[in-house]
Amino acid sequence: MSYLFVICEGDATGDREPIQHFTMKDEYGNQLGDGHYIVFVDADYDGEWRLKDLMSDFKAKSPETFKYDVLKGRREGQQEEKKETIRRMLNKNFAIETIAQIAEVEKIKKK
Repeated sequence: MSYLFVICEGDATGDREPIQHFTMKDEYGNQLGDGHYIVFVDADYDGEWRLKDLMSDFKAKSPETFKYDVLKGRREGQQEEKKETIRRMLNKNFAIETIAQIAEVEKIKKK
């Protein structure tokens, strides 16, 4: 089995449900049965549901507001990795301006 999760800003299917599971079917309604599923998740769903806090964390601007510690740890690990890269560049006598330019390029690439 394989699952593809699509986290959407808003209701992608228009059915007002937070989660929808899809499988491949032919024009007669016969399911393909290949074990592949697509799951649409509405990150903006207003109702009470089990993934509400997780979706809130995905949209949060700051890890300090995260409710799931596992996501905080991942974000903090990424920050430490960035700091270590900068330390290595400084040890190899990279100019501070060069390091700043590389950091800016990385930000642009992520966008």
